Amino acid sequence: MTKNKLISLLCPLAFLAFGIWIRVSSMSFQKRDATFPTMIAYVTIVIAIIDLIVEWRKLDHKDRFKGVNFVRLLACVAAMFLYVFLLKKIGFFMDTMLLCGFTMWILGYRKWKVLIPCAIVIAAVVFGVFYGLMRVPLPTLFL
Repeated sequence: MTKNKLISLLCPLAFLAFGIWIRVSSMSFQKRDATFPTMIAYVTIVIAIIDLIVEWRKLDHKDRFKGVNFVRLLACVAAMFLYVFLLKKIGFFMDTMLLCGFTMWILGYRKWKVLIPCAIVIAAVVFGVFYGLMRVPLPTLFL
């Protein structure tokens, strides 16, 4: 097995393990609360298995990390960890807006006249879907 094939198989294996972890974790929830995580777990597991089979059958595996800027990647991962810690302190909307804006900026999109409105719209749409439509309680500062 080549190095590139092994690297290609790691991602679906990681998602398979993640889906299994979600399913096992949701077993301790009440039935009503476990519905959505269980659905997500099964979808994740099925897609991971399909991707694993596709990657296993491929004969040619390219170097997936060629040209990847690991500094940008680590900055985005660090921003996501910071997002989790700031969520209850500054609220969902502000935190999501900052994460979207920072992620777009760090990935190279530097037009502020577009970046700021896009971050606001993305945060508003996500907030509207989760808080308004799905009635998910979210940490907010003002609402």
